Amino acid sequence: LLSPDGDTDDEGLAPAPAPLIEGEEELDAEEEEQRQALAEESLVEKSYVKHRECLQYKDGLTALQYEGGGVVEGYSSTTHAIKFAPLRAGYERQAVLVKFEGYDQDLEFTILGSSIEVPIYLEEALHDFRCVVHGKLYRKKLLIHNRGKIAMKCIAQVPPKYKDYIEYQPDMGFVQPGASFEMGIKFRPQHELVKASKPYCLEDSDVVAIPLKLKCPDQKLPVWYTLKARLTSGDINFSTKTFEFGNCYVGEGLSMPLTLTNTSLLPQKFGFVQLKDEVDVQPEEERIGILLPKESKQVQVIFKPRIAQVLELPLVCKTTMNMTYNFVLKGVGIDPPLRFEQTVMQLAPCQPGDQQVASFFCSHPLPKGHKRGVPRTFEIKVPKPHRSHITVQPSVAVVGPGETRRIEVTFAPPRWKGPKQPPLRDQPDIEEPDWKKVLGLPDAPPPPPVEEEEEPEDSGDDDDRTDEELRELADSGDATALELLEQREARAARKAQEEEERLARERAPPEPWEGTFETSKHRVKGQEGYAPHTNDDDIEPWSEHGAWKLPCYVQDQGPPLMLEVHTTAVERTLWCDCERLDFGQLAVGQTKTLPLRLRNLSEDDTTLFVKNIAGLNAVGPFSVRNALRPLPPKSPPHVCLVQFAPFNKGVRSEVLELFCEQLGRTLRVQLRGEGVSPTLELDPEDGKLDLGHVAAGRSSMKELRITNTSVFPLTYSLKPQKEPEPRENRDGSTPFLCIPSEHTIPPGETQVVECKFRPDHGRAWPFTSELHVEVPNESKRHVLYLKGYGHDEQMYLACPGKEVAQPDSLEDFNCLPASEFDAGMEAAEAMGLAKRLVPRIAVKFDRETNEPQTIFVGCCANDAPSKSVANPSTLSGNGAFEIAWEYDDARFEGLFAASPDKGSASAGAETPVTFTFNPPEAQGVSGLDVGCWVRAVATFM
Repeated sequence: LLSPDGDTDDEGLAPAPAPLIEGEEELDAEEEEQRQALAEESLVEKSYVKHRECLQYKDGLTALQYEGGGVVEGYSSTTHAIKFAPLRAGYERQAVLVKFEGYDQDLEFTILGSSIEVPIYLEEALHDFRCVVHGKLYRKKLLIHNRGKIAMKCIAQVPPKYKDYIEYQPDMGFVQPGASFEMGIKFRPQHELVKASKPYCLEDSDVVAIPLKLKCPDQKLPVWYTLKARLTSGDINFSTKTFEFGNCYVGEGLSMPLTLTNTSLLPQKFGFVQLKDEVDVQPEEERIGILLPKESKQVQVIFKPRIAQVLELPLVCKTTMNMTYNFVLKGVGIDPPLRFEQTVMQLAPCQPGDQQVASFFCSHPLPKGHKRGVPRTFEIKVPKPHRSHITVQPSVAVVGPGETRRIEVTFAPPRWKGPKQPPLRDQPDIEEPDWKKVLGLPDAPPPPPVEEEEEPEDSGDDDDRTDEELRELADSGDATALELLEQREARAARKAQEEEERLARERAPPEPWEGTFETSKHRVKGQEGYAPHTNDDDIEPWSEHGAWKLPCYVQDQGPPLMLEVHTTAVERTLWCDCERLDFGQLAVGQTKTLPLRLRNLSEDDTTLFVKNIAGLNAVGPFSVRNALRPLPPKSPPHVCLVQFAPFNKGVRSEVLELFCEQLGRTLRVQLRGEGVSPTLELDPEDGKLDLGHVAAGRSSMKELRITNTSVFPLTYSLKPQKEPEPRENRDGSTPFLCIPSEHTIPPGETQVVECKFRPDHGRAWPFTSELHVEVPNESKRHVLYLKGYGHDEQMYLACPGKEVAQPDSLEDFNCLPASEFDAGMEAAEAMGLAKRLVPRIAVKFDRETNEPQTIFVGCCANDAPSKSVANPSTLSGNGAFEIAWEYDDARFEGLFAASPDKGSASAGAETPVTFTFNPPEAQGVSGLDVGCWVRAVATFM
């Protein structure tokens, strides 16, 4: 037998490459594979050297072997043996020259020989078992051929050091001429085989190439072959073999991580089998899985007791290497303080801007044999609510013994999550029409901006100088400025660190006890997980998957209960421009219409049909003004017009539900509006304006401020409160004039109304007018009360809080009231049929207190006359007065006194005059002390 290349040279072979030494750079995967292949080739070549040892001639020998000389006796012959022992098939030819001593003639002849292949040979000289596992049995067939013409015996013997690893079956047989014979090899490798096969091994990679031979008694040359294999372990390493779970509530589960590491160079399947009801392995797809070479996987071993007792449970893991691993789980099941109807909630996929709501029941069962219990307070915490977008209602509650509470879990991802696909961005040639102009909608004024108070920045010092100014001072040697600048820099660095820590907390993934959170790859450039694709079928839509663990703390009851919530956010297909339509404040009786834009964002050619199945309240203030149209893909948005028409005051809110049957989803839009009545404020608040005392033909003016406190423009008008009384000017004009009497006040602004009093004659009674400040749909009635005094003379008397005394003739109840009498006297005076009515003021002194009384003597202002009066009175700069007394009974003269009894008053001012009553001391009398009235008339001249 020859080597595959037929080379018989015995030159030295290159040694196998040395393993990496410490400090040498590690090779990458491709270079390592090339290095290993070269090392294995060198090892196989080394085993071939053993094959070729039997094909090497001894020193000085060739295929033709004979003695180099001899002796021939006289007259005799001798035999010289020539041996032909070829080691390879072919022809041999050798010329021989025989020389004799003492004889000069040589003898020449030629030796010829021909050789053929040995009869017994193997079809393959290299039997590669490739990668084998320690302790496993592998089989391979040796196919032996006989090219001879007679049957040949073949014997297979295993070297003693390989008897524990290699076995032939059968180990002897006869190979018929021209036929083949199969001999089986049973190979059971062990780790010790590597050392036993030295030097035909690579210890760093456990590769062996063992040269073996088959013996044929009738054939001088043995049959050699090489058994090559790479040995590896079939074990799986586990991070732990015993699980101590401790106490666990019945109906819940505790998990511990278990790491599986494949130490083999071959992939192998594993599976956790014969699981008890109280044991589980998650994730479920990893309960039976595959471990690639040198790969590690982590699973969660879950202990979930069904009854309250001490448990010790087995856990069995089997592999395709026929390995079995046993674990022990220890735990104690205890009764929970509260019972949940379900502890794992799978919420349906939800689109950003929508919400998914699920509920479960929490009960407080009474122990067996007990009729009373203690109420228990619980609180459910949501981990990272700004990231999980989960809310629980109620999160804190009390459950009484034997009671049940319904708890609602809501998952509402915000609209900004997911791929951003605003409408019309990918279609710049489509312009949306101005719907207000198309539909003729009025432009509603924008609501007033909400002024948010900015929190004052904590500078830490009261110095108003900037950092640049302080730095210049510090450079010039100012120690105070340098210290202040260092404090500011330290404060700024601390704030920056706090902000960085806050952002890190928000971006941090959930803790193991909080749950898991992952985002699938999508095609939105700039988003996390972006991966470009060329084939649309390979595109994975965007989605977010979360598994959150919500702890439920029960007061004074040890460890918390756990509730697991699984959420999924998927990419939006049915798009609307807002999730809430806020109409703001609107006057009762008015209408306001806002557009709601809907669009189909699907990539296929599916047309979506949206229906308002639930409908809005038929007697409510909200209504949809147009029909909902089909939504074809890649088209401009459809505009749905929603109108708000409040019919009374108050905040109104409804939910507009748009259902898409193709998607099986409902789009909810919150509608809100507030019906308000116009509100305004008057200054003065009571609406009473006293325009003072005015001489006939003159005028006075005061301002009335009307403030619009509504959020929309307000139109007011001043109208008489009741039918006008006959107290107008003689020229037919009204003595009071308000400018402007009608106006529209913008929201939040104030309108100044000038109220003028312009009498054309004087009279004893005041001029009055009541005007209603009328606004549409007013909630509060506002009335303007105007009052003024007209005088024919510049001088006048006034007493605040006291009305002008009625004449004696009007004290009769059968006569006309004072106002009617006054009107008649005015008419008579105007026609010259009566004297001018002189006003009288009644001053009475209390018998018990006898307090002084004050009367004001005034002088009308000397201002410009009113142009609307024909004959204005002539006024002077000031006026003088003197008091004359007239008593009804002369016996009482001197009992009244006035201070001062004469004086003057400047124009536009008043002078106080104080009256006192000094009654005589009472004399001793018997019986009742009835006293008597004293009456006197003080006339101001």
